[in-house]
Amino acid sequence: MSRGIYRIYNDENQKSFIGSSKNIESMAKNYLSKLKHGKHSSSKLQRSYTLSKNKDKFKYEILEIVDNSTELETRKNHFIEKFDSFYSGYNCSIKKGSSKYTEKDAQKDDLAKLYSRFESLWDEKYIEFGKTMKFRLLIRHYKKPTITQLIKGIEWFTESYDTNHYKLKFAYSGINSKGICILIVKDLSDREVGSFTFGKNKKIVSLEWK
Repeated sequence: MSRGIYRIYNDENQKSFIGSSKNIESMAKNYLSKLKHGKHSSSKLQRSYTLSKNKDKFKYEILEIVDNSTELETRKNHFIEKFDSFYSGYNCSIKKGSSKYTEKDAQKDDLAKLYSRFESLWDEKYIEFGKTMKFRLLIRHYKKPTITQLIKGIEWFTESYDTNHYKLKFAYSGINSKGICILIVKDLSDREVGSFTFGKNKKIVSLEWK
């Protein structure tokens, strides 16, 4: 098991994503898994992969084996700058410690953490989204207010209902301009049993039972 720096790149336009791993061999075998399931940490790489008709153009290569784990981030930042993968490629942020790390990068890191939280909660067995919204979630299209509200909605549902007997559907676009989330609760036969207007701070502002 080796530590190192790797690159995922588009063979047609040479845009790159630079990453580091403490098990570079395992990453070489499994790097496509998150992309295929829409869960890669880079929204730019995920969007490009999802929209591409030719998935085979995304390649993987090991750039460098790093013996000392404390040097991983330094070497990663070196290759991000070498391939210009932050400004012209698929890296969404520069890690803390880089001279180019900015407040905007910190905000991107925060959004990536929110998406990770959302994806850990999203179980398609009992959480439903419309086709368009699902696609936008897979490519990480939505910003912080929307993802935050979706997380609150799912948390409210799992705290209030037995997921073995009920399902949750986000109606319409999911979130409107005032931060209101429309939720529909269904039973396992797909019959709607209640609809809720879900406001900020987990507050139910109105509901209607079927």
